[in-house]
Amino acid sequence: MANSQSSLSLPQGMAITGDIKPGYEAILTREALELVAALHRTFEPRRQQLLQARAERTERLDAG
Repeated sequence: MANSQSSLSLPQGMAITGDIKPGYEAILTREALELVAALHRTFEPRRQQLLQARAERTERLDAG
């Protein structure tokens, strides 16, 4: 059975929606999660721009 995320110290605004299985806390340290949060905050706007550009390019290519 999966553990709850209460065993992890999550940065503000972060949620983990998947199962937290035994041993995950050794990998998902506070420092690691803070790094992931910082990367997300830094690069998410650009990632969304690139995804939108890819969808538009796909539409153009599909239209011939």
